[in-house]
Amino acid sequence: MSFPPYNIPPQENKGKWFRSHLLGREIELGELYSLGSNDLDLLMAETAEIKKRS
Repeated sequence: MSFPPYNIPPQENKGKWFRSHLLGREIELGELYSLGSNDLDLLMAETAEIKKRS
């Protein structure tokens, strides 16, 4: 499945990242615009898990 290119906002184009244990790698914030729906679902589940622990 192909996704249309997005204009990434400048504040999200910086070197910010999130280490995802479900995806097994680090994700740059700018990458969120190009991830497939399965990877986004995993990231949403992971952030919900983190929020629940807080």
